[in-house]
Amino acid sequence: MTSSIFSDLNDKQREAVFSKDGPVLVLAGAGSGKTRVIAYRIGYLLKERSVSPYSILAVTFTNKASTEMKERVLKLLGKDRMPFLWIGTFHSICARILREDIEKLNLKINRHFTIFDKEDSKSVIKRILKDEKLGDTSFGVSEISDYFSLIKRGAGRTFTSNISSLYSLYEKNLVEQNALDFDDLLLYTVKLLKEVESVRIKYQQRFQHILVDEYQDTNDVQEELLTILAGKWKNLFLVGDEDQSIYGFRGSKVRHIVEFPQRYSNAKIIRLEKNYRSFDTILSSASALVSHNKERLGKTLWTDKKGGEKIKFFSGESDRDEANFVADEIFKLSSSYPHNKIAILMRTNSQSRGFEETFLNKGIPYQIVGGIKFYERKEVKDIISYLRLAINPYDRISLLRVINTPPRGIGKTTIEAIEKVSLEKNITLYEAIVAGVNENLFPQKASQSLREFIELIKDLQVEVSNSKPSEASANLIEKIDYINYLESLSDLKKESRVENIKELVSALKEFEVREGGNLEMFLERQSLSSDQDELNEEAGDSVKVMTIHSAKGLEFPVVFIVGLEDGFFPHEKSKMKEDEVEEERRLLYVGMTRAMEKLYFTNSKTRYIYGNVIVRDPSPFLFEIPLKNIEEIKITNEKAIVSKLNYPLEKHELNYNILSPGIRVYHKNYGVGIVLSSEGSGESLKVTVSFSKFGRKKLLAKLANLEVM
Repeated sequence: MTSSIFSDLNDKQREAVFSKDGPVLVLAGAGSGKTRVIAYRIGYLLKERSVSPYSILAVTFTNKASTEMKERVLKLLGKDRMPFLWIGTFHSICARILREDIEKLNLKINRHFTIFDKEDSKSVIKRILKDEKLGDTSFGVSEISDYFSLIKRGAGRTFTSNISSLYSLYEKNLVEQNALDFDDLLLYTVKLLKEVESVRIKYQQRFQHILVDEYQDTNDVQEELLTILAGKWKNLFLVGDEDQSIYGFRGSKVRHIVEFPQRYSNAKIIRLEKNYRSFDTILSSASALVSHNKERLGKTLWTDKKGGEKIKFFSGESDRDEANFVADEIFKLSSSYPHNKIAILMRTNSQSRGFEETFLNKGIPYQIVGGIKFYERKEVKDIISYLRLAINPYDRISLLRVINTPPRGIGKTTIEAIEKVSLEKNITLYEAIVAGVNENLFPQKASQSLREFIELIKDLQVEVSNSKPSEASANLIEKIDYINYLESLSDLKKESRVENIKELVSALKEFEVREGGNLEMFLERQSLSSDQDELNEEAGDSVKVMTIHSAKGLEFPVVFIVGLEDGFFPHEKSKMKEDEVEEERRLLYVGMTRAMEKLYFTNSKTRYIYGNVIVRDPSPFLFEIPLKNIEEIKITNEKAIVSKLNYPLEKHELNYNILSPGIRVYHKNYGVGIVLSSEGSGESLKVTVSFSKFGRKKLLAKLANLEVM
């Protein structure tokens, strides 16, 4: 007989939680309680099936999600800690495996490797471009970094010779620094499991039950990792929603979840269709939108929260009008909703500027989620770099960051001399400093400063080994007089910078108390943090402004989805490919299902783009939502008038010249579509059109009676 702790699950959740062994796919619609299902499944295995916590692996995509899952499981079981239970992100789980066994790969990388975040990776690339005089690659540092990431995730294209050379140098540079980037954590773990049989057998034998959250977001490397780990027991418990697969640009593949039933013929599929978040009007509108996608397994969401307000739609004459409307509406709502219950969601970060300016002018507190995160702030990264260097002296990025911070008389000329010694002797920068000082290769003043720097790092290594992380960091800050250094700067933000340093020590202390972890674990955790991990870091009662990608997994009573225009939704770069248009539609679906009570759509009829005023069309996705669920708000003499929305399909005399790729058209049987290509001319013109619901159709323009929208 099962415990009463499972009594608050609904029937479908219970069916999932109590499933027998074997592959199980839980299709969990938006707001259906998917995290609860995984937590309760773990609780069921531990409490009712007496499975050892040592045998369970639960994987999430963010630290925030893994922390919530741990807390839920511990609460269910009435425990404070369960050290043998592995719950973490793909990257943190892989880092944990590599810390134990990476040396078995003989890669000249030891278990004390540094994890390079995105900025560290870009610093490496920037350095190589400078050293190798490869500034003519035609690509920016960020583009190259993103491209390398896609290559490692199996989603990149063929290299050009320049980029191929740069990639090889980048990989060599990481090895020299005893460092891995985010993607290496996954790649080297898969390599380790494939090539070292003893390691593969160890983890396959250990993890009898593997549970995965947000399965729809897996890329090819993550999918391969799961397949290998589940090779012995085949007990995969996968929870996801193909309608929320929105990370194709990062290499995730919706086909992993869609094709799962074909890969595992004995898989059990359970649909969680009850939504606990949104009112019925919001839910039915979002469901109608995503039903136009073909690449899905399908589900019918429902809710007990019947009715609800219609979606409010406002179309401004300009982007300034749009921002003013949102600000004024927030002001009206603020009597009923605290600011932190309101979110502004957009397709891209660049759309935030107009809203930021308007909110500042009108005194509306806001927080940009996904901006500069706590651990990416300069002063925090300085101290973190010292700590990283103490653990891994080969870390060139950290060494160059702190060698003269605070200033200790080690300038550009001295650094160039160190690099020369490093090159001539084929040793690391740190080793070059030691060798140069011992052999009197540097000027006397520089040698004295470098000798003191070496002693500082050696002392810190001892501190890190023998003291708690918070104590080691506090002593370091005092020893290098970092607070006085910050206070001496001509910087308007110096007070907050000092507060951030104090907060870092507090964070280390909290980590010691809550996690019982060492410094290496802490550095690993902060390296793998995401936008959502910083969500409540600094802003209290403030409107949250973020991209829809950053809002994944969150919910708000009031949501504004702004910039609903053709070119933003679907994005201009996605309009020519059906699979990418489907992902854009899923992205809007995710945005809509963040709303619990009120949902607003806004767009602008004109917008400044690269300094020019451009006329904008409404998003074609608006045509795929039932008009009965939308009310339009028009501003007349500063009064808002609500009316039933009616989209006029502006008819044109058919001019064959205008049926060019990218044009939106309407067909009486197929609905709204986008012209992909054309062939022939005049009355013989044929066009290939991608229709949102019926796919590609090749039509003779003369007979198709297409209406240009």
